[in-house]
Amino acid sequence: MIYRNDKFSKSLLIGLITLVALPVYAQSIKAELSWSGRVAMSPLVKGYISEVNVHPGDKVKKGDVLMRLFPDAFQANIDHFNALLKSNKSILDEAKRELDRSEELYERTLLSDHDLQTDKNAYVLAKANHVSTLALLKQARIELEYGINRAPFNAIVLQRHAEVGQSVFPDIQAKPYIMIAEDNVMLARAWLTAKQANNVSAIDSVVKVRIKNSNHTGKILSVGLEPKSDTELLYELMVRFELDGQHYRAGSSAEIIIDGL
Repeated sequence: MIYRNDKFSKSLLIGLITLVALPVYAQSIKAELSWSGRVAMSPLVKGYISEVNVHPGDKVKKGDVLMRLFPDAFQANIDHFNALLKSNKSILDEAKRELDRSEELYERTLLSDHDLQTDKNAYVLAKANHVSTLALLKQARIELEYGINRAPFNAIVLQRHAEVGQSVFPDIQAKPYIMIAEDNVMLARAWLTAKQANNVSAIDSVVKVRIKNSNHTGKILSVGLEPKSDTELLYELMVRFELDGQHYRAGSSAEIIIDGL
C-alpha cells in the first residue's frame, strides 16, 4: 500500500514538472506603423509669416523655433502699453499722495466728507487704470509669443504648409502650417479578437515589434474597449516603441510579438 502511494506521488510530481516546463508560445500579430505624438502647429494670432525654419524630414529639439510671424505689430503694442504703464504709474503715485494728504486733513477736521471721497475715487480710478494697463501689456507679450511656433518636444517634421510672406488668419481659416511627431518613437497598431484582447497583459507590458529583419522593444500603450465597428468585433492594440536610430514610414507593415496570447 505504501508502494502504491509513493508511485502515485512520483507520477503526480513528474506530471506537474512537465506542465510547468511546457514552453509559452509567442504569437505574431500583423500591425501597421503610425506616428507618436502627431501635432499640428499653427500660430494663434493673425499676421504675416517672417520665418519658416524647417522642411519635412528635419529633426528639431524641444524649444526650437519652427516658424514665426512678423513681430513688428506685436512689439508696437508692447511699446505702447509700456509707455502707458509709466504714465499711469505716475498718475497712481500722485493720486496716492493726494489721498494721504486728504486723509490727514480729514482727521484734523479740515476737509469735508465730499472732498475726501473725491480723492478716494481718484485714487481708485488711477489704480484701476494701472492694473488694466498691466493686463493689456501682459496680453501684448502673450500675443508676441503666440506668433512663434516652437517645438513642444524633440520631433521630426512631417509636413510644411507655410512660406515667408504668407498671411495667417486663425479666426477665419484655421489650418495646420507645420505637422510634427515625436522623434525616435513610433506606434504599432494591430487589431485583436475579443479573446486575444482579454489575454493581453496589463498596460506597459513589454512586447516585441518586428519590422523586416529588425526587432524593437515596445510597451503596450492601450487595448481598445470598443470594437472597430458593428460588423467587425476587433479591438485596437497600440504599442509604443523606440526606433533605435532606424527610419520607418507611417503605414509600413510590422509584427507585434506577444508571449502567451
